Amino acid sequence: MDPEFEAELKGEGIPDDLIAWMATHCKTPARFAFYVDSKEEIQTLIVDQVASTRNNRTVRAALVELWRKHSAAQERRLSRAAAGIGDQDWEDPLEGFVRDRLYAAFAAYYHFRLRPTASLCDNLLARFKRELDRKQFTVVSMSRVRSQACAGLHRAKRLKVSDTVSMDIAAADDDSSDLQGVFDYIDRLQLVMTGWAVVGCFEVRDGSGSLRAARWLPWDLACEYVDRAKRKLLLPGGKMVDLATLQKADESTREMWVDLMRNNDLTMGQAVEKCFVDASPFWLFAGAEVAPAVAARSGASQTAERGRQGSNEVILVKDKDKRQARPARIADQTSRGKSICALWNEGKCQAKCPDNKLHVCNFLLQNGHVCAAAAHRRSEAH
Repeated sequence: MDPEFEAELKGEGIPDDLIAWMATHCKTPARFAFYVDSKEEIQTLIVDQVASTRNNRTVRAALVELWRKHSAAQERRLSRAAAGIGDQDWEDPLEGFVRDRLYAAFAAYYHFRLRPTASLCDNLLARFKRELDRKQFTVVSMSRVRSQACAGLHRAKRLKVSDTVSMDIAAADDDSSDLQGVFDYIDRLQLVMTGWAVVGCFEVRDGSGSLRAARWLPWDLACEYVDRAKRKLLLPGGKMVDLATLQKADESTREMWVDLMRNNDLTMGQAVEKCFVDASPFWLFAGAEVAPAVAARSGASQTAERGRQGSNEVILVKDKDKRQARPARIADQTSRGKSICALWNEGKCQAKCPDNKLHVCNFLLQNGHVCAAAAHRRSEAH
């Protein structure tokens, strides 16, 4: 008998003597699925064949549940085979250890563990992983996106995609349903971008054979795209963008990413960064882009340069003889409360911190999370 099938039967409480009988007559999930034509035949053709389980409704109920599962799986397999598709579907969930390894690599690199409400559902995470492995990218419809916490809930009963969409807007005005759809779309977009950041965080071997961290899509860049989309929600005049316009702009942008990754062999991070400029025409409905760091100012002579003065990093904006300064976004602790060494981020601390503080990047990202990357200092990457 198939070892996994045998273990599954034992896990469902099927008696050993009935398992021994099934090992002769239906020893694999496929044989079991096709041994009977309906659930009514399970009692007479399987359960009653062994004296100890004859007329045992508990055993019958367990076998009926297993039969439905494997019968549906076999029908799906045959349907895919008839269409010329392999046994493994793009969205078949990843093996548990593969999924856990992806999230472990993400948590180790960013020093941040995602909650189920902020993690993409398993079937789409598996799809993204296979698209990356095969370099065959697609644009996923947002209507199919769920978080891990909400993946098993029926759509009619689900009031939110994650815990961030819980606004009391039902009685706001006549456009409240569309307004809720806009925020719902943004929340799903965050799930998609985080999902790509998870599958795009892995280790590669360099020329010397040692492992180094690679980010196919940096998480901070993924969050920056979502933040830019959020800044486009409010139109000139105070009105909110409608869902159809937002969806068209986002899908057009993601289609451009796919084209760049397929035809120009770019990473997703490179494609996203390039499209901040190239895809800007898709977002003209909200007016010109205004950088979050400084207010928009007239004059073609305006330029920005980054100046660092120890721990008091500032952003200098030159417009003729006028300057504005903004303190850098710096964190003292990680999201888990561990102290971060500020001197190391300035290149002034030893290899081993005498104060036993973490040597990780202390830059505070736009999404409110600490970068916390051990591969670079704040002064080197931000």
